[in-house]
Amino acid sequence: SRPDTLVRYSKNIKISPRVNATIGGYLLTSDTYRVGREQKCIIRISNKGTVDIPFIAGYFYTDSELVRILVTDTPESEYDAGLMNEAFQDEVFTVMPFFIENLRVGDEVEFIYNIYSSSIPAGQTKKGGYKSIIPADETFKVGYKALIISEADYYSLQEPMATAWYQFLISSESTPDSTKSYLEDLKLTGFIDLWNDKGDTNKKKESSSSGKKKARNANEKYISVFDHLPGKLPYIIPYHLAREGVKVVSEKGRECANSLDKLHNYLKELRTKDAYNEEEKNKRTVTSQTPEDKYGPAGFGMEFGNGYIGKLDLFEYRIDYWNKEDATAPAAIVYIRDTIDTNFNLKTLRFTEIGFLKWKMNLDGGQYFDINIDCRPEMPYIVNVKGSVDYRSREVFWVHTTLDPFTRELPDDPMAGYLPPIDSTGYQAGWVNFTIEPEARLPHGTSFGNQAFVNFDGVGPWGPAPEYGPYTNIFDFIPPRSYVEQLEPVQTSLSFNINLNGDDTGSGIDHFDIYVSKDYGDAYLWKTTKDTTVTFTGENGSYYGLWSIATDRVGNTETMKSISDTYTFIESSQTGIDKSETFDVISRIRIYPNPFRESAIIGYELSQPTHVKIEVYNLSGHKVRTMINENKSPGYNEFEFHAESLPDGMYFIHIMSGEYKYAGKLILLRP
Repeated sequence: SRPDTLVRYSKNIKISPRVNATIGGYLLTSDTYRVGREQKCIIRISNKGTVDIPFIAGYFYTDSELVRILVTDTPESEYDAGLMNEAFQDEVFTVMPFFIENLRVGDEVEFIYNIYSSSIPAGQTKKGGYKSIIPADETFKVGYKALIISEADYYSLQEPMATAWYQFLISSESTPDSTKSYLEDLKLTGFIDLWNDKGDTNKKKESSSSGKKKARNANEKYISVFDHLPGKLPYIIPYHLAREGVKVVSEKGRECANSLDKLHNYLKELRTKDAYNEEEKNKRTVTSQTPEDKYGPAGFGMEFGNGYIGKLDLFEYRIDYWNKEDATAPAAIVYIRDTIDTNFNLKTLRFTEIGFLKWKMNLDGGQYFDINIDCRPEMPYIVNVKGSVDYRSREVFWVHTTLDPFTRELPDDPMAGYLPPIDSTGYQAGWVNFTIEPEARLPHGTSFGNQAFVNFDGVGPWGPAPEYGPYTNIFDFIPPRSYVEQLEPVQTSLSFNINLNGDDTGSGIDHFDIYVSKDYGDAYLWKTTKDTTVTFTGENGSYYGLWSIATDRVGNTETMKSISDTYTFIESSQTGIDKSETFDVISRIRIYPNPFRESAIIGYELSQPTHVKIEVYNLSGHKVRTMINENKSPGYNEFEFHAESLPDGMYFIHIMSGEYKYAGKLILLRP
């Protein structure tokens, strides 16, 4: 694709006291550059005069340290015009020299450069990584200069150029070992001699029948040396490389460094001479910016929704991403990766859904997909989405790429992209979903940490999802423990407070179920509560056993208890030896003496024949004696209760007949 902005200039330059030459040029470049993306710039230099021009030198430049010129190559041409050899492939600079030898009248040479808006320091490769995100709306200039230099000036550059190139090739990792060995045997002086042979501008050039192929009248020694070098060598080393200094490793390092300084100074002089000069044009950069988040099984006991979970056979995850509201361009390429915890069975991972804006696609649950989503007519793009699993790194990958519907390539427009900056509606967002199963037979406390990362357009750092760190779940299989705190043996009020207590090793207690047994009868669920203090109201003269069963926040429930946590008796307003209430069947209940030392008399009156059961319980709710369990005749009945081996303390007596029950207290107090 071609850039869309064309600037055209021409200028007359005197090459001798009596001869003027005219050079002209085109600069084709875009007005907007997408951060992290290479975009073409084209320079065409032509001879518009009436005489051939022996040598033209120049440079293409940008004034921003954040915007680089990426080395490419010249189209096939009969001219010995060059930029870089293959050793410089993918290097980045802010200034890039060029040269043309013997440009004939009416001919034109084209150079193609790539502008790369990034934060890579000059002289480092793209593979070196990013240090920061370039600011959006970074304004910069691009331009170029070209001038005709004399043959003497041209020859004066040869030795420093040869020295710099020799040292670079010796130290560069991209130079083949065989070439390095050859150069070391050749020595620097031999290389300079051959270089000067190569640099002779008076060599005759011969064209092929098509007029497009280059030929040289070179001796065998020249050919044997430069065939070992990786690609063709330029006659002028990039001055930015010279300015920064090539790593010097030879014994003649100081001499080489001085040569580089000489070369650099000379190139600086070229910049100040009368030159063809394109007016600088303002350009700007645009970029997308990525916030993101991640969601998984809802847990408890930790911040942000993750935490403890119960037994789960299938984990469902979702990664959300969106383009920041102040981004200056839509996101064109979105990269997502997620590292899977070793407690998951990676073979069970399934891609289930992808989506963005109004488009949603359900997937078939495999471990790889490659689909196109046609966004027309709402957007003039196709979005290609790929998903894959890498078993070696345990990483899952998604790549979303905006495509031109006709070329099926990334659109040339730097403002093209499928994900615009988000607004207050939250509509401009995308997401990916997947499921995965845990490994079998994992114990309580097994942790699942899951961290995703998102990157837009290959620019800047990868943003973590969630932002605060891995989304973490922990298996919680152990139920909580709880109890009702001890009550006073006797309550003097019908209503009193019950305090609940407990602990849990995982998600925490969610609620308590409180069970009650009245007068040693069957237990019943009295209340379910999240409170730790509740008020209980009972009946006067009744004996109550109470206990709690706790459930934690993931559903683990405490085992049902066989005995109460605590017992209490609600004492009637009239205490002592007589019970004031009169029952239909049982009445005139008497217990004396009370307190007693060894024995007490228990009496009662029956209004009709009935079955009577009388039992004695201790404060723990355990039955210690059954006194009577038989049918009785009407009238007053009395028997003696002997404490015998029972320890001193408070006891409760229960008298039961049919539905009628009586509970009273006995106090054993020996001298």
